[in-house]
Amino acid sequence: MKVTELRRVEGGRPSEFETQWMEVTAPASAGRFVYTNQGALIDDFHYIDNDGRIVRFVDDADVLEVGRCSWAPP
Repeated sequence: MKVTELRRVEGGRPSEFETQWMEVTAPASAGRFVYTNQGALIDDFHYIDNDGRIVRFVDDADVLEVGRCSWAPP
């Protein structure tokens, strides 16, 4: 849908951006995603459905620690 520069950061650091896109399923749209980041850092990520309900996603930076993430069944 759109990308908006929210804040320009001095000193050569990356600016902060908000990106929005629609989830489209036949026959109509189901909602939209909103993603705010500064470079590789995720500041906010949420989904807004057509009824206005918001689902927030949380970045778990510790998931990559040994033993915290298991892809294979035990």
